[in-house]
Amino acid sequence: MAQGLAAAGCYSRRLMQLLLGRCVLASLRPQELANLAWAVAKTGHQVHDGWTAELLQCSQAYMAPAGSSTSSAQGWRAGAVGAWPSTAVDAANHKRDEQPCQQQQQGLGALAGCFKPQELANLAWALAVMQQQCMLHSAPPLRHSCTRVDTAWKQQLCTAAAAQLGDCNTADLSMVLWALAVLGGGGMLQQQQQQQGWLDGVLHRAVELSGALQGRH
Repeated sequence: MAQGLAAAGCYSRRLMQLLLGRCVLASLRPQELANLAWAVAKTGHQVHDGWTAELLQCSQAYMAPAGSSTSSAQGWRAGAVGAWPSTAVDAANHKRDEQPCQQQQQGLGALAGCFKPQELANLAWALAVMQQQCMLHSAPPLRHSCTRVDTAWKQQLCTAAAAQLGDCNTADLSMVLWALAVLGGGGMLQQQQQQQGWLDGVLHRAVELSGALQGRH
């Protein structure tokens, strides 16, 4: 319902408060978490620190793990052997290793998949927009409280994006990079580049998608 209201441009502060109050974030699936965050950001609804913290905590359970193939340091380090498939056999093995992760979610009692690239990008975009909106509506002395996304979560975002980079489209890539820039991930990106060649991987994928790039990307 929240997503529908946001898409239709119909915003009621009271209704959004009621919807968020009745919504148990820990019970939501990846797509539902991403959609709800998008709706909050799209409507400009101001949420409290506790809600954002719970959203970050719940979303971490659906991030692709660091041990998945393309997110490993060996696979993404610039110049590493086997970083990119060079033959048809290598490409097939590379694609097979990139199958969506499945991990047991404690407390949910069922296997659940990780965020898909579009869901991950929408979530990152939403968090960045919420931070911008918070700073816009806060007095200068209080703006430091708007920075709610910590370095650990941003690192997980990079790992999750790298794990499914081959499935990312131009919008996914641009939204993740924009979100990291807004969320203050510059220093962390430099570290990811040094350790894993993360930006090299993103640029390689951007070159692959260059034909689909548009001005807005």
